[in-house]
Amino acid sequence: MNILRSFGIDPDAYQIIYVTDNGSNLISALDGEAHIRCICHCINLAVSQSLEQCPMTDLLVSECRQLVEHFKRCELQSKLALTLKQDICTGWNSTYDTLWSIWLNYEDVEEILANRKEEKFIVGIDRYLIKEVTDLLSVFKIGSEKLSADDTPTLHSVLPWFSKFKKTCEPKNTDTSCIVQFKKKLLEKLDDKMWISEIHYISTFLHPETKSLAILTQTQRNEVVQSVKKMLKTVGIVEEKLEVIPTNDNDERKKRRNKRAKRDDITVDDVLKEFVSNENLSNDDDDPYDEVIEYMKSKVNYENDEDVLSWWKKHSCIYPQLSRLAAALLSVPSSSASSERIFSEAGRILEARRQQLNPESLDSLVFLRNFR
Repeated sequence: MNILRSFGIDPDAYQIIYVTDNGSNLISALDGEAHIRCICHCINLAVSQSLEQCPMTDLLVSECRQLVEHFKRCELQSKLALTLKQDICTGWNSTYDTLWSIWLNYEDVEEILANRKEEKFIVGIDRYLIKEVTDLLSVFKIGSEKLSADDTPTLHSVLPWFSKFKKTCEPKNTDTSCIVQFKKKLLEKLDDKMWISEIHYISTFLHPETKSLAILTQTQRNEVVQSVKKMLKTVGIVEEKLEVIPTNDNDERKKRRNKRAKRDDITVDDVLKEFVSNENLSNDDDDPYDEVIEYMKSKVNYENDEDVLSWWKKHSCIYPQLSRLAAALLSVPSSSASSERIFSEAGRILEARRQQLNPESLDSLVFLRNFR
């Protein structure tokens, strides 16, 4: 809190939502505060622990690491059209890159090793298991990259991506025993590590495309509506008044199973559309006017390339209270990836050969590298 005050920010005067990783010290320090955990860190924990705890995938990753290390140590990378990627322990995405780079280069790697009589480095690597694992994890990689964006709102898409991840892990008749085991472990870790809060549900409701909250039961949707109204009062946007909660006889929407995603073809719009339903919640016509209910019932036009904050700005006259809440909430990032990137940039600027930079120069260089 003292650090915030040093920047002229009084935490007692503002409604601040803190975004941190899953460190127990941070969770303890922010107990009682509005706090969400970095969703990308949650994904990282879920996937990395799943890879480690499935014997076949753990062995596969270990063999692939040894292969990449051998190619780097023996300076064989130059013989490949695409270099093999070495992973780092702090990011599962780099493990994905390692596996994918081996899949792309498999035949060339096999030929190089055969010419050197070093087939032992690839004999334990199942080429087709690499393909199955990377096909599955490609959805998680794309999702984590979309959710770590720093130039567009992301908080509203956490719940749709979480739903997408779980659908991706549904078993198929064509799955091998290893993939069945891996999917089961992923589902277990997703439920254990993905931290979804009331703030995520409200943010999803505040996106015009996902306001129906189609995958929830009617009771759960009513709870989200109540949470929205409560937050409007908490942040001082609306005075407390009688609340009317809509009812609907249909408890659940029919879920549609999506086709298997191909690499690099999943957009945020795809995920949002998969999450929504064409049905609208109903409410009695003689109920008093309620901005939240009217927004929920309305049919809205939302273009695929439209920015959600721009949409709310255009509709601020129709929904003055919700537009203020949307501007405040959807400006909160779903991950701390931006600050991690800035931290890494600072580490590359202030290195062993350049230790005499004063703080002002360092700040200026970091600013230029991140906002040019």
